[in-house]
Amino acid sequence: MNLPYITLSILLASVVRALPKDSDHDQHKKRSIKWGACELEGIDPKQIKLPIDCAKLPVPLDYTDPDCSEKVPLQLIKIDATKKPVLGSVLFNPGGRILGGQYNLIGFDPRGTGRTIPFACNVNWTEAPSVAGLKRRSDIAHRDLITMFNEGGWDDSAYVAETCYEAQKSKGSFLSTAFVARDMKRIIEAIGEDGKLRFWGASYGTLLGQTFAAMFPEYVDRMVLDSVVEGKDYMEGFWLRAMEDTDKTLEAFFSSCIAAGPDLCPLAILNGPDTTAEWLLSSFNSAVEHLHANPLLAPPTLRPAVWNPTPETTLDVAIKAYIFATLYHATKYPQMSALLTVVLTKNFTAIIEPTPLPPAPSVLPWNIAQGENFWGTACTDASFRASSPEEMHPLVKEQATVSDMADGFMGKLWPCAQWKMKAAERYTGDFKAKTKFPILFVNGKLDPCTPWASAESASKNFDGSVLLTHGGHGHKFFRHPSICTAKAVRSYFVDGKLPKDGTVCEPDVGAFEVEGAGGEGPSSKLDERLKARGMEDERDRRLFARMLEFNTLDS
Repeated sequence: MNLPYITLSILLASVVRALPKDSDHDQHKKRSIKWGACELEGIDPKQIKLPIDCAKLPVPLDYTDPDCSEKVPLQLIKIDATKKPVLGSVLFNPGGRILGGQYNLIGFDPRGTGRTIPFACNVNWTEAPSVAGLKRRSDIAHRDLITMFNEGGWDDSAYVAETCYEAQKSKGSFLSTAFVARDMKRIIEAIGEDGKLRFWGASYGTLLGQTFAAMFPEYVDRMVLDSVVEGKDYMEGFWLRAMEDTDKTLEAFFSSCIAAGPDLCPLAILNGPDTTAEWLLSSFNSAVEHLHANPLLAPPTLRPAVWNPTPETTLDVAIKAYIFATLYHATKYPQMSALLTVVLTKNFTAIIEPTPLPPAPSVLPWNIAQGENFWGTACTDASFRASSPEEMHPLVKEQATVSDMADGFMGKLWPCAQWKMKAAERYTGDFKAKTKFPILFVNGKLDPCTPWASAESASKNFDGSVLLTHGGHGHKFFRHPSICTAKAVRSYFVDGKLPKDGTVCEPDVGAFEVEGAGGEGPSSKLDERLKARGMEDERDRRLFARMLEFNTLDS
């Protein structure tokens, strides 16, 4: 276990104060999980604010083999309820203290992540067939996606698929989301409560939640899915929906900058008092075109940590990668504004030579095998396979039309078409079901990687579910906090109340105010500002502060 994961799980506890009371206690199964002390490697125990326990739950490596004797020790962590009566447990992937105090929180490492069958290929890019292949794709390099694919994408993807197969062939077929869903069922059975699932999932957690709900609809008691991956698109391996709102999110960044003003966003007066969002976007496009024509090598600190395996990254590539990653986090908007001020004025030397800006946010830096485990799960789940580059051309051409940033993301998926490990079990249904209790979906319209339309499609597939629209920026609602959204989630868990169809919750501070909301600078004095905005309830202000804390840790 690790400190960020533990701290995030502790934070989740402040959104919901209780669990529903419709448990059949006479049907409780005997608890089979033995909780004990956690292995906190390299962590100061003083940093842990609430009591935690850890456990390992042995589950079958292969659910399709009834005679399978090999077990996988699922890594579990529990934060005990802080209020009485204790009403049950919620599983989360991932989580934090936005939920409440009257129930236990249980987090786990899904297969292929953390210490549960960690997936690592140890790809050596110096041995890749192409000098300008996957290493460039991974950093959002070219606009001509089909040329990029033909000039190295196919060969490098084959190299990745082969390398991962050699490294993970003994267990790589047992990482599917269907198996993780079965693991969750084993967890709720072993907890010994009512045998029902209460779950909060975000990002990949939404795909996991939908898979569980489709496979075991009668076991769903409460389920919140935030920042929704569309199941069918994911399972096919096409990912054509993922970047539908990326360009719109960048445009909204510029609009929010103008609204925030120069004190919070220096870009707002880059062209004097007449600076507009349209001018900023046009200037950005001009700067990128200039760098395409006049390539420069990017400094190491500007390169994305997860998807940048080699030192050869051009500045236009790194800037686009930096922006795509930063659009996940409203807390990083002032930082991105500083970078774009330099980019739009074409003062590229300021980026390359003296002190480059801090690196863009990476993905789960504490996770064993970060980056490569994406392939371990996504490629194992994906159904699409191609035996020649020509079979891929129609898909690559369609991927190129989704977003101007598509060349920076879609290439990461290409190894899946040549993946050699077939899932022992893969969910092949239509992600449609009537669950025991309706699902609450939450999604923003300014999410760079899980568009609102995906959540809308998912909600239509699960009878009785509701989609709550979050008006903030970024990926996951707490990254641009809204008391309205948090209260809706709390009411759902506590009282079983779904918001009305069409409900939209707006954030309580502007996108450029999130970063400094709890600290120094122009957007400090959080409590006073929230009072001025009509947030009179001290409990709401505390809840908002918790979300900011969660946001900071998650960023």
